[in-house]
Amino acid sequence: MKLLAWISVNELVPVPQTLLERIIEKFDKKHSIYKNTSHRQVFQQLKEAGVDGVELLISVHSSEKSIALAGKKLNSYNVPVISVHQPLYYGRKVVISDIENLCKIAKGFKSRVIVLHITTFRRQLLDTEFVNNLSKLQKKYKVIFGIENMPKKAFSSDGFTYKGKDFANVVHSTNLHMTFDTTHLAQAGEDILNFYRKNKKEIVNIHLSDYKRNWVNVHLVSQIYSHLPLGEGELPIDEFLSLLKEVKYDGLITLEVNAGLAKLCDSARFVNKYLKRVI
Repeated sequence: MKLLAWISVNELVPVPQTLLERIIEKFDKKHSIYKNTSHRQVFQQLKEAGVDGVELLISVHSSEKSIALAGKKLNSYNVPVISVHQPLYYGRKVVISDIENLCKIAKGFKSRVIVLHITTFRRQLLDTEFVNNLSKLQKKYKVIFGIENMPKKAFSSDGFTYKGKDFANVVHSTNLHMTFDTTHLAQAGEDILNFYRKNKKEIVNIHLSDYKRNWVNVHLVSQIYSHLPLGEGELPIDEFLSLLKEVKYDGLITLEVNAGLAKLCDSARFVNKYLKRVI
């Protein structure tokens, strides 16, 4: 098992941001971590808390040069990129060449897991030819696509993007794998323990955070009480981590915690305590 923190390319090197990226950065506290403290101090504290590396979010306007510079900076702190996260595309259809570019980036970092939002594909995951092309890319680049379940939106029409059973059925039919986001599943009103037990063979990455259900985040997909530090919400995190230990989970756990550095490190220690990893 590898424990990861979450960081974007534009938190390491200057990259032009989309409107969506600017909005997310403004309201998501985890992005403040790398602004308020030096990178060296951040990574030192994360290592002391038992974090093994990072999941690197590729910014929409990242260039080969900016990605190379981000990698060089991480390498200078001895921080490996263990998984790669797709850009936060909005308003356009993603094509196979976009995914192949991510494969090339992952190969450059020697990362095996690539996180892809199921909403990125719209209904393309239901298309046999498209799925076959994804399978070919996995084999060609020796990577694993972890398709991530998403939150329920106010006017969601495609239930397979957020309903646990429907999401699992689509992923199973493609012979791909899953990135399981605990907050997203809980926001859709489902049980994280039950979902993991049923789908553990396909899960290669867990986006782990706590969650507290309220009207605003259920109906408006607000960040309020979402992606909380472990132990600050309503999810059975203790039982979930005990289950991971029981089944000897050997995939990735990525802390997607909307909080500052101190609480991120506390969450890392929380995970390591339950999985009995020596820090």
